[in-house]
Amino acid sequence: MELVGLIDRPVPPQTSDRIHIFTGPKTRRPDCFGQYSSWVESVESANCIVMHQATPAQLCIVEDGYQYYFIGTDQTDTGPFLATVDTLSELHPTGTVPIELYRGQNPLTSKSVVVEYLPDQELLRISTYYEDSDTAQNKPYVFTVDEHDGVTHVTW
Repeated sequence: MELVGLIDRPVPPQTSDRIHIFTGPKTRRPDCFGQYSSWVESVESANCIVMHQATPAQLCIVEDGYQYYFIGTDQTDTGPFLATVDTLSELHPTGTVPIELYRGQNPLTSKSVVVEYLPDQELLRISTYYEDSDTAQNKPYVFTVDEHDGVTHVTW
């Protein structure tokens, strides 16, 4: 994992008041954190903004930004901390070239992950891939986040 963007922040502490996220065999769908059915303790799902049930990535609102989470078949892993779109627009008020904040690999699926800020549109863009399956290989998963934490799926 290589951080090439703005903010590197320690992993948020795990506490007993956190809820569970789905991992494990594909049998049920969660409300907003992933695509699998057994539970692993993690973040408060009310703060997660990607509502697509089969997401290979999740962003959750934390103090001063977003926490990115990698999702794999049977587990999740904490990824980079990202500034809010409002903060990014203050830091990068103009330009048409995407600003790369993070480039790395999902450690659970070996799929690439790129996080960019698009200053001309004032959007955060996350580009990754679903985990390979028997029916799909290297299927892209791309979404954007606006200043109101709204998610728009571009490719899924």
